[in-house]
Amino acid sequence: MRFILPLALLTLTTSSLAAEAATISASHGYISIVGEIVPGDELAFADELKTLTLARPAEVRLDSRGGSVVTALAIAEIVHKAGLTAHVPYRGQCYSACVIIFAAARERMANAESMIGVHSAGLRAQENDATFAVTTMLARVMAEYGAPPSVIGKMVMTPTMGITTLTIADLEAWEVTISRSFAERQAPQSNPVAPPAARAQAVTAEQMVRFVVGPDNSIDRAMQFFSWPWDEKVRYIRSVGGHHSKICFNADDCIHQTEAFTFNQKYSYAVRSNPRMNQKAFCVTSFERGREACYIEGSGEILFLYNSHGQWKKVLPSTALSMID
Repeated sequence: MRFILPLALLTLTTSSLAAEAATISASHGYISIVGEIVPGDELAFADELKTLTLARPAEVRLDSRGGSVVTALAIAEIVHKAGLTAHVPYRGQCYSACVIIFAAARERMANAESMIGVHSAGLRAQENDATFAVTTMLARVMAEYGAPPSVIGKMVMTPTMGITTLTIADLEAWEVTISRSFAERQAPQSNPVAPPAARAQAVTAEQMVRFVVGPDNSIDRAMQFFSWPWDEKVRYIRSVGGHHSKICFNADDCIHQTEAFTFNQKYSYAVRSNPRMNQKAFCVTSFERGREACYIEGSGEILFLYNSHGQWKKVLPSTALSMID
């Protein structure tokens, strides 16, 4: 499946959100694409795919805010021909051109807390007759790859400088397999209440936030959030348009989350709760640094996670303290 685009659009990117060149690496039966998709990535992707010798098709894990449409189409063609599975892991993001690759996979998976977003094509943040033609072409590509009308419609109708995040209903219509890895870590059997030894680490709120944002960013806002009572945290995040989502194990055992993103989309603040277990957590996430920390209200536990090759992994408090810049 090959497509010829106007020469003027060969450097087209579909999103102003992309910030870093992609890191493409193969490991343990999967290939990760992390960061901005740029020309030449299709060659790196093909080379990495050759290093995998598996009895079954590999998996491509996506955590990208977009990039070159031409490159994404080339990678998508490789993914489609190889029959790969696409996976947007926990807290992963797949926006813009990244969604073309996601669409091309034989099977698609996403975590309930990942973000998949679409919009129309643009050139240097502008739309014109040429970009409208590209959007039409992409709509046809997505349809050929099996994307449902609801997803294609949102891509076509969303301006190039906007982004529409796909809902769980959209993903279900697309027959995307939705995983709940974070929820499973928070489920009763995961024993989220820290034992006395863990609390003895005496991690401070400042250390928690510094782990996430690093040494060169202000922590004043996050520390202000941290100091507020639970109800005030919830009210504020809702007041700024926080997005609510829910993951249920059964009818009366659900984890609720309300999450608000900063203006630059690099950070988020979230409140999570499981009423049945009377568990509440306040979380700070840096998508740029791939780090997250959650304070479990009432227990004193702080849950630290970092993103390694597209996978969010839990680290011990002592390890997290050693990772503070």
